[in-house]
Amino acid sequence: SFVVGVFFTFLLYHAENNSHPHLKGCSRFEKISYCFFTIFSCFFRDLLYDPVTTFGRTLFGVWILISVFAVTVLSAIITSSVLYLMDKGSEILYHTNDLKNTNVAVLYGHPRLENMIEKAGANPVVFETINDAFDGLFTKKVEFMAIGKTNLSKFLEQNYSYAEEITTSKISLGYETWVLFGNEYYGQIIMNEPLLKYVNKNLNAYRNDFTMYNICERYIEHPELCVF
Repeated sequence: SFVVGVFFTFLLYHAENNSHPHLKGCSRFEKISYCFFTIFSCFFRDLLYDPVTTFGRTLFGVWILISVFAVTVLSAIITSSVLYLMDKGSEILYHTNDLKNTNVAVLYGHPRLENMIEKAGANPVVFETINDAFDGLFTKKVEFMAIGKTNLSKFLEQNYSYAEEITTSKISLGYETWVLFGNEYYGQIIMNEPLLKYVNKNLNAYRNDFTMYNICERYIEHPELCVF
């Protein structure tokens, strides 16, 4: 906007420096400074200038439209930035893209989570216990840690002092388990033990080969937020 404003300043100077009564008898520097002040006063909705030439009026009309658009966009950016900061607070992760090129701690035995982190462009670092993972986090071996909410809750119950030293993100990287619901009759008659094993076997297969993730990726805008 500033560059375009300077350009319009020189256009206005060349259009009206010999015609407008405010510019007659002034030095070149005074004329240019007056045109500069006029253009940017108009930019901030203060119209002090009345062009006297046809080209000057056309130029000013175009500049008014540009300034309305530019200031509106600028105001929207400032407003949305303030609202975004108020809403997010101190959270430092807003999307899985923020994990790119970072080291992320995961617990041993979670290959799907490792795969998900790799898909986000990060490097999963496997730890055998949650205590080791926290040590890696606090000693800067890793920048982030990805663990299940249940594991985290149980750990913080026994080590509540850690709760003040970490910030949890709202990002969901996956899921912990499948849950099957059924009433007592439906569960007893149809969902007997052999069928439950068959269903769980196939569901786990779809989960392991990322069939379910591919479904989410196709139909959901942010598949990494899909919780099965």
